[in-house]
Amino acid sequence: MFEWVNQTVPAEMNLREEKLKNAILFFAKKIYLTKTKLMKALYELDFRHFKETGKSVTNLDYVAWDWGPVPLDVFYKFKKDQTVSEDLQDTIKVIAQNKGVRIINKKKPDLKYFTQREKRILEEIIFIYKDANTNEMIGASHEVNKPWDITMKTKGKNALIDYLLVIDDKSPITKEEARQKQEDLRETEEFFNALCS
Repeated sequence: MFEWVNQTVPAEMNLREEKLKNAILFFAKKIYLTKTKLMKALYELDFRHFKETGKSVTNLDYVAWDWGPVPLDVFYKFKKDQTVSEDLQDTIKVIAQNKGVRIINKKKPDLKYFTQREKRILEEIIFIYKDANTNEMIGASHEVNKPWDITMKTKGKNALIDYLLVIDDKSPITKEEARQKQEDLRETEEFFNALCS
């Protein structure tokens, strides 16, 4: 029998945070990464993975802005004075550019936090967008009848983009299966949070 004696339970949130940091490092290592490109790359990572599995990689929420889907938790980690929040300071640095910032990694990405599927999707995103400029990445996230477009048309600007909108007849899972996976994930997180309290 296993006993929980003076041990901290490794919560799902810590894994999600490591995945987020290492995804940022991965993208910064592989492409010329701006803040806008990062927002689009993370969106692609999460929504492509969700379409296949019913789960996102980072557990970020995305809102529909004029320029596309934005994970606000990440967006606000970049400060107006061209610095990043404390939790990213050991991971990346930003360099002021003409109309924004370039994101440079301070260390190598650690891919041990990712599943084989997640690694494949990371590589696919790099392959597709390695030579894309910011406007091309914005255009890709604005495709008609895709999650951002549907959200803008039905809920308007600043609305939360529902991950279920990415599930279609080409997805290996149904919306109901994805809903069930989301419910299972919520229950697991509640369990760990209660255990850690």
